[in-house]
Amino acid sequence: MEASYDRNARLGLPGNIFNRVIGVAPERLLVIQVANAPEGFPHAELVETLATEISFEPIDASRTRVRVTMVGYRDGEGFDALYRFFARGNAQTLAALAARAVTGPTDWSAAP
Repeated sequence: MEASYDRNARLGLPGNIFNRVIGVAPERLLVIQVANAPEGFPHAELVETLATEISFEPIDASRTRVRVTMVGYRDGEGFDALYRFFARGNAQTLAALAARAVTGPTDWSAAP
């Protein structure tokens, strides 16, 4: 699974983050782990030891709670820096996801 923090990124670019899927519970849970961090990614040697759990919990017929939990952090400045990085990044990702639920999908043909 491939991802990027750059909205102009395309599949296969070397700056993308490549994740491996560790586990899936359909419509409930996705667990991923960084398989290959791009060059320059902070603490790339440590990020590959973390796992990200993305859970989906129905609240009612029109709402779902999405929760992101990262596990595998240990003591040390490298892990502290990664925690700060993902605290910001995951918050931005979840805010963007919530906005898309309200405004609809991005019109990629109009993207810069």
